Amino acid sequence: MPGTTIQLSMIVHYQNRASRPCLPAPPSRNVVPAPQRIITTHNASGQAVLETSIPEPLPKTPLPGADTYLAYTVTSIPVPLAADADLATYKSHLPHNVGVAIPSGLVARVVDFPPRGAGAPLHRTETVDTGVVVDGELELFLDSGETAAFGKGDVFVQRGTIHGWRGFLSSLRRRTCRLSGGRGWRRRLR
Repeated sequence: MPGTTIQLSMIVHYQNRASRPCLPAPPSRNVVPAPQRIITTHNASGQAVLETSIPEPLPKTPLPGADTYLAYTVTSIPVPLAADADLATYKSHLPHNVGVAIPSGLVARVVDFPPRGAGAPLHRTETVDTGVVVDGELELFLDSGETAAFGKGDVFVQRGTIHGWRGFLSSLRRRTCRLSGGRGWRRRLR
């Protein structure tokens, strides 16, 4: 069956991971505050000011294996900054009224992974994802069986591949992620 291959690779992956050395577990810290988002704009005189019309805090959207926060969206690049058009678009996407990516735009998220949870299962998006691990240690796993460990401050670039994420340790993990639409790679999940 198509799903069987992927499920088996996940099982093998987790069994193999157990033999690899991990960072020592820090004290349990299973709750982190919602991330703060600050947006700048211009006043009528052209001075830089803080944008205050978009409510805080960032709304949390639970997904299988992770909680996400929609930090910002734009629907095209270059970004239409005149008359705060980008702010109006972002407001229309709140609390989380946007797909994984915007084909000609950008979606910026903060993602929290539960401690030692199942994590985000294998999935594929037609995007280029760039991000930074903000807190903790995460593991990226691929459908080939390859894995990579990321610690605080590490950067990743995920280019439309079948991949998943999982936290290693006993406390919650956080990363930021910017997803840009991509095209050209059309391999189906097995």
